[in-house]
Amino acid sequence: MQINLKNFLYKYNVEIPMLQRDYAQGRKSKESIAKDFLEKIFEVLKGKSENLHIDFIYGYSENNKFILVDGQQRITTLWLIHFIIYKMNNKFDDIKESLKNFSYSVRESSKKFCKNLIIKPLTINGNPKEIILNKGGIFGKDLDNDPTIKAILNMLDLMYIEASKLSEEELKNAVNNLDRITFSIFNMGDYDLGEELYIKMNARGKQLSKYENIKAYIQKGLDFEENFKLLSSIDNEWSDFFFDIKNINKFDNRGLIFLYYSALFFHFKENITDEKLDDYLSN
Repeated sequence: MQINLKNFLYKYNVEIPMLQRDYAQGRKSKESIAKDFLEKIFEVLKGKSENLHIDFIYGYSENNKFILVDGQQRITTLWLIHFIIYKMNNKFDDIKESLKNFSYSVRESSKKFCKNLIIKPLTINGNPKEIILNKGGIFGKDLDNDPTIKAILNMLDLMYIEASKLSEEELKNAVNNLDRITFSIFNMGDYDLGEELYIKMNARGKQLSKYENIKAYIQKGLDFEENFKLLSSIDNEWSDFFFDIKNINKFDNRGLIFLYYSALFFHFKENITDEKLDDYLSN
């Protein structure tokens, strides 16, 4: 089932929990990736693309919350673009209650900042980062130290620059066109995949390894339901086979070597260039 952010937040209180990665798409070092994603988003907002589906997000329901395990980068970016577009259209009251149902709880300062971003009075009539920093403490502490907050501020600036290029009519239509950006939800609880998998997905460091990137390369484009057994095996039985509690640091290399040669089958079958495969290994 495909759903847009507005309906997702209407249905769930969405939380990005502790142990998750900081928001990275807005980092200065990731600006090219952010701009590529924003280009696709604004194609929809301008009406040049009919829709944009950003694939699956993963999580599980707990105490009336949806705990987001994978996909928080994309969902956070969507949350921010809703914030900017509704603010610039002076229609923020129409989306405010829904946006409150999102919590970036990686650390307390991030959680407080995201909450204040929604509830505190704020007019976006210029560079958002500058406006927010000039208001100081009302948005919380550690604005210059929390990596998630810094990335959010950078992303807001990138979004504002692109939104400012829209014509008056395009900006007005962008509010409704946001609903055309969709994703699919995979509730791990429905498949008896809960906190154990969540811990495995988050406990081995904040930076994506080459092993994780090549897994993404193999899984890219596969229909989750049709390939559930394969994808579940990669994240469970296969990972358990390579994991050795006495040699934790060797996990990625063992898995990487195996999946690298597995990926070669995909490589030759689909006639993918070496350059594209190398991109997945080096990102």
